[in-house]
Amino acid sequence: MDTLSVIGYGLLILTTAWTLFILYNVQANCKKSCDFDTIKKCIATYLFGLALIFALYFAHRWVLLG
Repeated sequence: MDTLSVIGYGLLILTTAWTLFILYNVQANCKKSCDFDTIKKCIATYLFGLALIFALYFAHRWVLLG
């Protein structure tokens, strides 16, 4: 396997793990108190995390491809 495919698989694993972590976190927070503000914070955290993951992926890809 070349480096780009390893980075692609890493991206897939990282986004899946991040999604499962956020879903678990939302479920745990909603057991305590499920209000709209908590859900908004979780969604914002999820989107920010995905933005960081994809920025890192494209930065690695740009460095490797030149």
